[in-house]
Amino acid sequence: MANGNQITFGQATSNTAYSLTIQNQPINPSQTCVVSNGSGTAGITDVTNIAVTCTTNPPRFAYVANRGSNNVSAYTVDPNSGALTEVSGSPFATGLSATSVAIDPSSSFVYGANGGSGSISAYVITAASGALTALTGSPRSLRSRLASN
Repeated sequence: MANGNQITFGQATSNTAYSLTIQNQPINPSQTCVVSNGSGTAGITDVTNIAVTCTTNPPRFAYVANRGSNNVSAYTVDPNSGALTEVSGSPFATGLSATSVAIDPSSSFVYGANGGSGSISAYVITAASGALTALTGSPRSLRSRLASN
């Protein structure tokens, strides 16, 4: 399919129902496409209000705490196969004995628990590449906060 107007999808006999759907979503790059005004009944004139809109899906990333190495590995996730490719600059340093990671709901930040140092490492995710940049003051110690409570 090409971008533009005046694309012929097919012909329908007058007073015949039609319905257009996306059979396969584009994969290179990964996109999600939707059809607007894709169903109705054919009349005696051309149907001209059908629109197909595609948006490129944002890249997806996976982050893994490496307990014995005191760092977090970052991977790009292939949207079609699920295969992992290491992000440039990975692994990223953490506090002592990284045990787990969590990603905030907006996929903007990664937080890592460091069991050996009683701290949390916090990073900004670079949206295009998945690379991590430590936030100022990271890793942040939790020991003093826990002792005062």
